[in-house]
Amino acid sequence: MSTSSATHSKWRQYGPVPLTRCPDCPRPEPLKRRVSRTDENGNLGREFVKCLSKTMVGRDGKILKKCTHFEWMDDYVERIQFEGYIDSSGAAT
Repeated sequence: MSTSSATHSKWRQYGPVPLTRCPDCPRPEPLKRRVSRTDENGNLGREFVKCLSKTMVGRDGKILKKCTHFEWMDDYVERIQFEGYIDSSGAAT
């Protein structure tokens, strides 16, 4: 087994998970699911979600700054279970 494969296997890989709106900004787009491509702090292959929104003008004319929301997938799944989006088995409710 290569070192790269061993690194990837240490993180839990999640199946289908509903992607919710960002909890930190008013934009309607769902969070984006990504996989870490760097080995910084041993996180190579670890899944995460983040808000990819960019600076824009809101409906009220105010400038909405770029959102920097980020969650490791483990934390995201725990949060959406707590909020009732999925049950403990990972199935949508």
